[in-house]
Amino acid sequence: YRDTVDQLVEELGRRGDPSVRPARFVGQASHGTDPGLSQKEQVALLDRFRAGTVNVIAATSVAEEGLDIPATDLVVFYEPIPDVIRTIQRRGRTGRARTGRAVVLVAEGTRDVGLQRGALGRERRMHEMLERVEATVARGEDVRPPERPRIQRMLTEYEP
Repeated sequence: YRDTVDQLVEELGRRGDPSVRPARFVGQASHGTDPGLSQKEQVALLDRFRAGTVNVIAATSVAEEGLDIPATDLVVFYEPIPDVIRTIQRRGRTGRARTGRAVVLVAEGTRDVGLQRGALGRERRMHEMLERVEATVARGEDVRPPERPRIQRMLTEYEP
């Protein structure tokens, strides 16, 4: 993945557009001859991004969680992922201070199409479930699942 980040930063720099000022953001672990970025280097890079010295960050998945950069208004992901929670967390990298967009690149005719479709379906079902819980709470009903005495009895009676 780091090689993709390197290629992206190189290509953006090669285009010669002075309005695009990219930087590479990777994890701290070493991979082959790549020592990664120390935490101090990561913090310095994010400070340069916040200051506008850098306005494009090409990152590995290390940037999916924990980064708080409120002014970010566009995030582009190189591939979809099947995990709905990670998908939501990834989108959470944008749109904090103002409206933002998250774009996921999906190559037609590849497994990416199925991954994206599956993630979107799971997210839709999760939202539907949350809406049902909210409606149940609004009616003053209990949202806990019904007790299952037989299963409880089986669990209670089990002795290893």
